[in-house]
Amino acid sequence: MTGEKILNYKIENFTEENSLFRSFLATHTQFSKKVTVKALKTLPEPAEKAELVQDIRRLAMLQHPNIITLYDFYEAGDDFYLVFEHLKGQSLANYIQQVSGPIPAEKARVLMLKILDAFIWAHRHGVMNGAINPHNIWIDEDENIKILDLALNKFYAAKALQNADKETVSFLSPEQIGNKSVNQRADVYALGVVLFMMITGKNPYQGFNLGEIQYKITNETLPPTEQFYPMTSPEMQAIIQKATIKNPADRYQTCEDFRNALAVVKQFTLPNEVKLPETNVETIPIEAKFFNLPLYALLGLTGVLILMLFWYFLPSRSADSEILFDLKNTQRIRFMQDSIAKAQAKKAMEDSVRIFGLTRRDTIENYFHRVSRGENLEKIARRYYTPLDSIKKWNNFRGNVKLKPKDGIKIKIRQIYKVQRNETIEQIGAKFNISPLILKEVNQLYPKPPKPGEEPQPVFFEGKDLVIPWLITPKKK
Repeated sequence: MTGEKILNYKIENFTEENSLFRSFLATHTQFSKKVTVKALKTLPEPAEKAELVQDIRRLAMLQHPNIITLYDFYEAGDDFYLVFEHLKGQSLANYIQQVSGPIPAEKARVLMLKILDAFIWAHRHGVMNGAINPHNIWIDEDENIKILDLALNKFYAAKALQNADKETVSFLSPEQIGNKSVNQRADVYALGVVLFMMITGKNPYQGFNLGEIQYKITNETLPPTEQFYPMTSPEMQAIIQKATIKNPADRYQTCEDFRNALAVVKQFTLPNEVKLPETNVETIPIEAKFFNLPLYALLGLTGVLILMLFWYFLPSRSADSEILFDLKNTQRIRFMQDSIAKAQAKKAMEDSVRIFGLTRRDTIENYFHRVSRGENLEKIARRYYTPLDSIKKWNNFRGNVKLKPKDGIKIKIRQIYKVQRNETIEQIGAKFNISPLILKEVNQLYPKPPKPGEEPQPVFFEGKDLVIPWLITPKKK
């Protein structure tokens, strides 16, 4: 279609494709304005076509800063085109997987409030039960949110379930999976799962086939967020749990209820965070301070006298005192060497026993993380599942810290483990009692697309050094 003209728009190039549409970048012939043109791939049955057209008409009525704008609709015979505003940025799913990882609770709260505002507006205009998932939510460099048309298209959601689209099915509510009557509470559920992915950085049903996903959605509660990201706050976990309860009557009844619950949370409590009790400090009158000066002087003088007496009576080392490393005393040197060898052997045995799961006594080592471009302390703390305050303490940081690429940041870890032949990430996870997902996150075991002319490079192989994190997990209630 490159070079063709649709209404007043000239097609420039193909951008993407899904089961329903092919998308193209186009330019208005008079105003040089960039738009996205979506062409229907196959003509649906008359009844389906009427349903699709009805969804498009509803979408055209929605004018909201967080919802993509539909400019035009063109139908002629078998040709069926939609013209949308052209968006810069990327999908929320891509942002989580390649940019942010788990999004900090406060930032996720702000983004979700924008998302909920859009769906509140859509529900007021009778638009609901579309294909809601992070792939159909857009975010730009300024963290502005746009809900794409597919997230508001009921026809597309039904087609995604029919076509076994796992990316969409993973976010459908139990009543949608069971083909039961649905309303806006189904969208509350889907948005609760979206919030889960924002907080943990993971799809809760990643790695399961379609049948397993459908069974888990209809029969099992959503996994706790701490299973995927231990640093989830109790407040955020409670909100996600309320939004994704299986029984629609027990959920937030509207997106407004969902938004109100999220809006009132002013501060999130991190796991293992110790809150010191507040104390009332009374101001000491100046007179009282001067009144105690003689007492302070007397105490200081007493301390000096004690130190002088201690120093006077301390026995001094004579000239013939034993020297620790007297080269003539070969028997003592051999004894010390044997003691050191025994201590090293004992430590090696403890480490060996720990690796094979017979004890939970772990070593703690220092590891220096090399800062990449765009990284900050919060992102590093999330990657290694370590409290931010601990990293600041280990590195003697104060206040806001600006990191430079290739800076070394000290991190406490359990050890550096070398991958053995034919060993899998699951086996290593079992060996150290750590989720393979956490090992992948800490070591960034995600393949990168090769550059033109290059062969794809493996990210997990024999001899690779893996960082085994020193996890600080939430205390059990």
